[in-house]
Amino acid sequence: FFKKASILSMVRLEKKSEKPLKPHPASAVLGLAFLASGYCLAFNITAGTRSLWVSVGFLPMAGLTFLLVTAGTVLFIRSFLPFGVQSIRRHKKLFYRPDTIVVLPKFVHRIRSNARMLILLTLLSAATLGILGSTLCTYSFSEQGLSRITPAALEFPGDDPERTQEALSLIQRHHPAQDYQVIETSLLIAASDSPELPDFEYTRKNNGPHFAIMSETDYHQRMSAMKKASAPSLAQNEAVLVRYLSGSSLSAGTAYDLALPDGTSQRVHIAETTLDNATGFANEGVGTLVISDALYSSLVQSGLETASVVSIFGDSLSEDSTTAEALLPLFEDDYRFASACLKRDEFLIASSPNLLLTAFGAFIFFIAMGCILYFKSVSDTSYDIKDFEILKKLGCQNKALHRIIAKQNLILFSIPCILGGLHSFFALQCYNALMPQIISSTALLPPFMLSYALYLLVFALYYIITQYACCHIADRA
Repeated sequence: FFKKASILSMVRLEKKSEKPLKPHPASAVLGLAFLASGYCLAFNITAGTRSLWVSVGFLPMAGLTFLLVTAGTVLFIRSFLPFGVQSIRRHKKLFYRPDTIVVLPKFVHRIRSNARMLILLTLLSAATLGILGSTLCTYSFSEQGLSRITPAALEFPGDDPERTQEALSLIQRHHPAQDYQVIETSLLIAASDSPELPDFEYTRKNNGPHFAIMSETDYHQRMSAMKKASAPSLAQNEAVLVRYLSGSSLSAGTAYDLALPDGTSQRVHIAETTLDNATGFANEGVGTLVISDALYSSLVQSGLETASVVSIFGDSLSEDSTTAEALLPLFEDDYRFASACLKRDEFLIASSPNLLLTAFGAFIFFIAMGCILYFKSVSDTSYDIKDFEILKKLGCQNKALHRIIAKQNLILFSIPCILGGLHSFFALQCYNALMPQIISSTALLPPFMLSYALYLLVFALYYIITQYACCHIADRA
């Protein structure tokens, strides 16, 4: 009897323990396979047009992914975790340790009652993290997108010299000249009859399909003012295309024929594409072709239509809404006037309430989940008070009991934290793929890390409180 019985069973002979689960290897492997398959399907959405989400359809793939992850979560907690513990028990060096020999059998004994709670908390954690993460992603993407929509502090068309001079004089009355930099650029407007022209970069323009053409020197000057890296040196017929979406199919090597006024055409080869637009979206920022200075001079002489853009860069102007509002009457009803400060204020007013409400709701759920784990741990510790008394009689000190309780609570808290975090991360991959990618797709990680850090912070506080309460109960044994 003593050879077959564990320490946990011996110290609980006077109590009726829960009927232990009998984990099956097939269920354990199936649970892990379901989770891995669900994660792979969720990540497959990042393949773009080659993904199953496009070929099969979004709704069928979303439903299948949800079912796989949910079923995988249930089987992982109910079968894989107990199976893993049973596997550890077969390794004597791993199992027969002062803490492990008590913690792991206790976990297996209680997995029947804890499994439902852990499954619920895992799915609830994933849903809450997903909602909070998606809101933070939307907020972060929109905020970073403002730097593309209005890269300069102020920007307006320079086609009217008198209005331009009046605007510059007004700015000079509010700010000293050394606080800002004025850059005026002349863009060339050219149409193209090449096949498969880009949609956002050519076709969907406010004033008709066309490319805006900028010289290499002007582009470098603007990138320097924005403190960004410039494009590489270009050969005679090479160009850099400023694209709209980061996930677009535009690639280097494409050639476009630019129609000239005399009926001829000029072919340019796209050396590379970039998301770093030199002007705002309202002033030909998307679909700009950056070409060499020599080719630009040649196209100027051909008589192409021109458009002037005046951009003003300066940190003080970027925060000055008074000057921007004073300029509004000069550019009334002209969509090409843009102010970084006014755009940012408009964005904050529109998005802040939604962000605050979502964050508040997420914190409520985090606190509720922490309370569930707290009361469950305290209840289990109170139920085990006799076990602690017997362990003390066997020579176990309070410090050792605290260590055992800490590991028990850590297992209980870590399962929904880890699984819920993984679920939400892959869910955000799907959400990210549905959003217009006007910035780099790598921007997904910071919002997720922020939401996950807030989640871990709440759980860490509850873990500390729970540990203190449980240790206090054990000390009274």
